[in-house]
Amino acid sequence: MLETIMLNLSSLLNLASIVIGFVAGICFCIGAAKMKTKDIARSCQTVAGWNSAQTKSLSEQRAQYLIGAWFLVFSFVLQAVAILVPKEFQIAIPFILQLPLVQFLVFLLFAGLIAVFAILNISKRTETAVQKILKGI
Repeated sequence: MLETIMLNLSSLLNLASIVIGFVAGICFCIGAAKMKTKDIARSCQTVAGWNSAQTKSLSEQRAQYLIGAWFLVFSFVLQAVAILVPKEFQIAIPFILQLPLVQFLVFLLFAGLIAVFAILNISKRTETAVQKILKGI
């Protein structure tokens, strides 16, 4: 006979939320990854060349989707790890970082900087690749 155990409903719902959010993040990643530079180039073609504003816009949109999707997946991985780490495990942090508002601001600054630089980098590389494709057509 299988033995039953009592489980905190909050923990179970939190785990279900993490898994569902993780699957949603993967779906966003797949959708963003399928937006290829060739597809952007086809969308930007005109009779007289290409629409540079649309090229820039779609390249930026692709970069934002990719980075947003990866951040979403990473956040769910962190949530899952947070549930799995024993509550007794602790780390030492400087006094200033013990304030929740400071922790929030540090994470926000760190994640924001990574996102901005990654989006700019991917967007520029995508736009350059699209322009090369369009010049070859």
